Amino acid sequence: MDTKPLSHEETLFVTFLILHLSVVFRVMKAKMFVNIEGFTEDVKEFFSLPIPKTIWNSIKSSQDKDFVSFIEKLVSKRIN
Repeated sequence: MDTKPLSHEETLFVTFLILHLSVVFRVMKAKMFVNIEGFTEDVKEFFSLPIPKTIWNSIKSSQDKDFVSFIEKLVSKRIN
């Protein structure tokens, strides 16, 4: 498979999506917003894609530990 380096725009866009997911996760956890039906499945599907997976692995060390745990559990369920 031919792979190209990620562009700055791709990296920035996916990073913003991850930050958005992090905020949604926190707001739902704090019960400040209704739970979004299908959120977990959407997140699993998103992180199964190559570009989000690559970017996640490079930025997860700087993310909130509860959010990282949530994502890592979803990703590991996807694999099994």
